[in-house]
Amino acid sequence: LSGVDTFKNVESRYGAYQGYQVVSSKTISPSAKLINLQLNYEKGPLFTRFLCYWTGASWIVTGRLSFNTDPAEILDTQ
Repeated sequence: LSGVDTFKNVESRYGAYQGYQVVSSKTISPSAKLINLQLNYEKGPLFTRFLCYWTGASWIVTGRLSFNTDPAEILDTQ
């Protein structure tokens, strides 16, 4: 599923989007950070992980965005 399809699917099951919380942010290098978010919906959370890269002018999201309603599938619990 694309990111848009994922959000539509989650909203149909979990209700309207309510906001988000940063679960963790890990600096990999001065120009790369791994971000874990909890996206809050009326009936439950959606977890996501993505890589942010500093281009020298701004931060951008790069690579694959991973989404799951099961935090064990997304979050590094080690």
